[in-house]
Amino acid sequence: STHPSISSIKHELTNTRSIIAIDTETTGLAWTKDQAFGFSIAFDNSSYFLRNEYYSLEELRSLLSLIFASNRPLVFHNSKFDAHMIRRTYNIEVPFENVHDTYTLAYLHNNEENHKLKVLACTYISPDADKYEKALQAAMHELRTTKYELVPASLMDLYAKKDAEYTLMLYKLLYTKLSKKEQEWYGWSHRAIFGFSIGSEVKEGDCCASSGYTEEYLKEHPEDD
Repeated sequence: STHPSISSIKHELTNTRSIIAIDTETTGLAWTKDQAFGFSIAFDNSSYFLRNEYYSLEELRSLLSLIFASNRPLVFHNSKFDAHMIRRTYNIEVPFENVHDTYTLAYLHNNEENHKLKVLACTYISPDADKYEKALQAAMHELRTTKYELVPASLMDLYAKKDAEYTLMLYKLLYTKLSKKEQEWYGWSHRAIFGFSIGSEVKEGDCCASSGYTEEYLKEHPEDD
């Protein structure tokens, strides 16, 4: 087989404590309908796209289980979506206590810019970081399809690996650009900014959120006070 074995990837992972970037490739964006047809990982100088048709779901689940149990930082771009697709497809939960999200980091760094992965990669990593996406779109146009899973693997697999690589590079770059105060506000990064830093101990009642309409709401709903 031309595809790396799951056991060889596991061996590589056990010999590093690197941050791991993860990205899913899905059959669409429908929350309750679509699933992942594979996922990519990037760490150190390695990256892989693990397509479902190359491996059994049990093998892929066992790899994800190893990664999630390692208690190391995990980086996603729009983590809620990827975590949902991982749950739907591989029946395993992403440990959000270890998750970092480059979408949130990019928003904190500059809330006025476009926060799509390829746009950020072109801005901060390389001006031609979108060349794989352009090639992918051209192939989809030629095939008259909107489905990524129908793109030839020779192109799709490279595109998917690059997504994970860009996510990892963006995390390393953007996190260092935040001030100390911004890093504290960044906190756990799964699409929410809680106002406490990584490693903080939080108990019930320690924090709350107000929409600005709390007093008005409580006047109308005193039973909730």
